[in-house]
Amino acid sequence: MLSPCQRYAVIGGTVLLGVYVLFMDFRMYQALQQWMGPTVNASRSHHSSTQTVTMKWLLMPHSSNYIYHPLAEYFDEKSKFSKRFPFITANMVSFAHVVLFASLLPLIYSGSLAVRRWGSLGLFMANWLDVYDGVVHRSHVDEEKELYYTKPVLDFDVDNLVDICVAILQCVALYLCLLKNPPTRGHSRTHVLPVSRDQQKTLINWELGKPCIAFGGLVGLSGLLLGRYVARFGYIFEYIPKTSIQQKQQLLVMKSTQMWVIIWLRRFVSSFNLIDYAIISIALDKVWAFLQLMLYVGWPLVILLWILTEIQLCQAEKAILGS
Repeated sequence: MLSPCQRYAVIGGTVLLGVYVLFMDFRMYQALQQWMGPTVNASRSHHSSTQTVTMKWLLMPHSSNYIYHPLAEYFDEKSKFSKRFPFITANMVSFAHVVLFASLLPLIYSGSLAVRRWGSLGLFMANWLDVYDGVVHRSHVDEEKELYYTKPVLDFDVDNLVDICVAILQCVALYLCLLKNPPTRGHSRTHVLPVSRDQQKTLINWELGKPCIAFGGLVGLSGLLLGRYVARFGYIFEYIPKTSIQQKQQLLVMKSTQMWVIIWLRRFVSSFNLIDYAIISIALDKVWAFLQLMLYVGWPLVILLWILTEIQLCQAEKAILGS
């Protein structure tokens, strides 16, 4: 349980973070409204003419855009890490992400909440490495420092492998946390799962494992949908209009309020954000409540947004490509 001081600190930090995110979202919305469409060169480089407004940037979660990426850029700029250690490649940083994540599991399995919170802080550091690998890559290839860029196929394969490993490790972390600290209710601290002491060791493991598996499926589905919409929306976002009607339709659709709402909502259920939510639940000692929320609210919300996004995608493709 959180003490009153800790509770006020969490509430205050949440409010400040919320204000910061809303401010940055407003700046992103302004950047989208100022977007004037792709150029001929953009069709080859898969970037918009502004070189900052890309569909991947718009769809990536708040934590990645507003926290991890600025910190990664600042760290590399000040420390010159990528220049001083040129033998450390982006793929090595990606694998370090997995190794660090796995090495922190014993802390998550601890019976001490303070130790689990230190482990949670380490997990955030591991997720930061998932963004820093891109900074290292851009530094090594001497590309223009765009927010997101086109990686070679091998690097994308490594990223996908790392994302899968991290999602699995996150589910393991949640399970270990519940296994060591079974969910209880009320001041009596009675177990949520009604099993006898003889049955507890066998049944509680499976009962605790099911919501962790469900959460892993939710993370996997969100990751697949993110890749799909980055590619499909990215194509129509960077499509070179052949007529003035297509150009008008492209600007109208991509700058519409409906498109912005879909983009904004999708970022909350991104696989990256879901993993961050899980880490926060470990630090707050609310893992069971979080997993129940994801099971009964997260899944329906992701499916609903899936349907709404597919409708928006079909309408956008018809309006732009069919005009």
